[in-house]
Amino acid sequence: MKSVFCLLLSVLFVSFAACGSTRFNHILPVGNTVWALTETGSIIVFESRNGKVINTPALTDTDIILLTKDSYGNPVTANKRKEIKRYIPVRRVWELIGTYDLPPLGVVVDSRGGCFTITEKGIQDVASKQVYFDTHSINRQITLRDKWFGINCFYIDKQDVIWIGFDYGEWGGNLFAFQTPTRTFSTLSLIDVNLELMSIKQFTGNDSSVYIITRKDHMETGSTIIKADQLKLSTLFSSQPYWSDPTGPRRSQIRIQGEGIEAASFNPFTNQLYFYTSHGLFRSQTNKDLSTLDGWENLMPERARKQTANAAARPVALQLISLEMTGKNRFIFLTHNHLAGWSDGKTIHYFIAED
Repeated sequence: MKSVFCLLLSVLFVSFAACGSTRFNHILPVGNTVWALTETGSIIVFESRNGKVINTPALTDTDIILLTKDSYGNPVTANKRKEIKRYIPVRRVWELIGTYDLPPLGVVVDSRGGCFTITEKGIQDVASKQVYFDTHSINRQITLRDKWFGINCFYIDKQDVIWIGFDYGEWGGNLFAFQTPTRTFSTLSLIDVNLELMSIKQFTGNDSSVYIITRKDHMETGSTIIKADQLKLSTLFSSQPYWSDPTGPRRSQIRIQGEGIEAASFNPFTNQLYFYTSHGLFRSQTNKDLSTLDGWENLMPERARKQTANAAARPVALQLISLEMTGKNRFIFLTHNHLAGWSDGKTIHYFIAED
């Protein structure tokens, strides 16, 4: 497995200019396929096993702005015509879920089929058009009035709770949890969590827990992974800047930065949690002590780590937006320059649209 990620790094370095011109805003595993939303608003479907393009006549829309899926794994899209549609693979047809009126930043569908959009004005129920908004900020530096700002990510868990994460830059982050069954916002129990310096970058999870990835990037770098169980939030992992031990006659110290998590994914096939930083790709079972890096296995070989240790100096192709495990050793990824790729556990490939 380690050799795979070493190859990943070398391929990303040498292939950056040869990946074709297609750029993707989002990729989504759907059964044995991967759906990819291009920057121009079209969807391209790839075979997950070999990366080949699948001809899908039903995919004719070229104005799609959002791509997600419902609790049954059916793809869901929102387009510029204010339509939200669901694709039914067995019948190869689209069905209209509803329409939106507020510009959506995201779309989620709960297990009951309820569809909601994430907007600056709040969470909107697509069916009733009712908007739900909360001004209670757990970040004491932030005051909210009539709209949200800094929405960075969102997620719906197995209990039909919508999680919304915020990135305020140097002012940290914020977090809301919305119960779709009762249409109410929840009060979160913060055991040892402080979001006044940490922005929320991503969510991932399993059947019982949500893992919240936070990162500090103002002046210094650090990250935490927060575990949410029954709306109780506690720190699972933390990597923060620290001073080195004094050395030399002057007892000099240097400031050592923490890990800057770029992407994370829970692997349901192995019950392991993965995260990627400039120093490697780490994984561990979630039932272990994960509070420090000692509890994690770094899959990147030492020589590859030296190549990528300086995140600021790395090519954009090595900076990930998302990582999703799709099998025991299989994964898909999206880079900051909007290249999409996949691995079969042996080799790294890019998804390339056919001309």
